Formats: sequence, C-alpha cells, structure tokens
Amino acid sequence: MTRLARTAAVAAALVLSVVVLAGTTAGASVQRWSAARHHKAKPVTFTGTITCALSATMTAKPPVMLVTPQETTLTLKGTLSKCTGTTKKGKVSIKGGTISSTSKGSVSCGTIASTSSVPGATGTVSWRAKGGTVKATTFSFSGGSASVASGTITYPGTGDTAKSTGSFTGKTASLTGVLTESASEIGTQCASGLSTLRLGKGSSFKA
Repeated sequence: MTRLARTAAVAAALVLSVVVLAGTTAGASVQRWSAARHHKAKPVTFTGTITCALSATMTAKPPVMLVTPQETTLTLKGTLSKCTGTTKKGKVSIKGGTISSTSKGSVSCGTIASTSSVPGATGTVSWRAKGGTVKATTFSFSGGSASVASGTITYPGTGDTAKSTGSFTGKTASLTGVLTESASEIGTQCASGLSTLRLGKGSSFKA
C-alpha cells in the first residue's frame, strides 16, 4: 500500500469514528430528553382533603320555568381559589383550579323557591399547580338541594351521596353555592325563564 493510500485509509477511519460517536451521543441525548419530558408530564395523585373558594356560573337549557317542571340540563363552570387542606405533595403545590359539572332532570322555579331536591350532578376539577401537574378529580353527587329563599344550592342533599376519584378519592366531596342574585331578582327572571345563576362569595368546593 502506498503512503497516499495509507493516509486516505486512516483519514476515512477517523471520519467514521467521529460519525459513530456523534450518532451515539445524539441518540443518548434524545433518550435523556424523552425520559425527562415523560417524567415531568406525569401527574401527581393527591390524597387527603381540600377545600377551595368557588366562583361559578350555572346555566339551564332550556330555561327553568316559573311553575311547570320540565326536563333541563344544568351546566356549572367556574374557578377554584384560596385552597386549604392537603395542598402540597413533595415539590408540587395546588394553587387553584377549574371546575365543571352537568346535571339533568325536571326542575321549575316553583319547586326550588324553598328547600327542594334537585337532580344529581357529575363533574371534573382540573387542578392548577406549581412544581408539576396534578391528577384531576372526578366527582359525582346522587342529588342535591336548592332554595332560592335562602339563596343556596348544596350538593349532596340530605340523604344523598358523594363520590370522588383521581386526586382526593373518597366519599366526602361537597359543593356549596351561594347565589349572588336576590330571591326577588331570580323571581323576575323566572317569569320569562331562568337561564343563569351565579355563585359567588361564600361558595366552596370540597374533596
């Protein structure tokens, strides 16, 4: 083999080594990035209990009428804040969340003027956290109670049951809604069909 041929062979071997090394390093980097990303995205499941202030809007479709009960769907959407209880696990801290639920049944303004049963509800809480992600809480109530006169909606109602899964799994979930409108304001809306109720100061969700 001539000197030129030997030089070319050595150069080719060096290039091949660099390429192999670079590929191995890049592959390892990708694997480490993928593993880190997967680990970071894994949600933390909280246990214990938590209570948060609730601000929400409940809509009725079709609207709830004054006297005649009719089948309607009640949809609640809101936010949770100022949480207390089990709000920290390791490096993850719960700062609040969003809540949504649906309820279907026969309701009229007349039946909820004073304390009366309302259909059960199912929903989900998506937790807002610092330091990681938290597994959502899914909840259900077999029934509830409402009273326009006292300005409250409560789940579960007397004799009803509650269940939650995911974070804060258990049977002690509850929702207390304090209406922002007065009984007379709600009565005026009922005359043409009550489509919206707002839950404000004093409202809470517990899981």
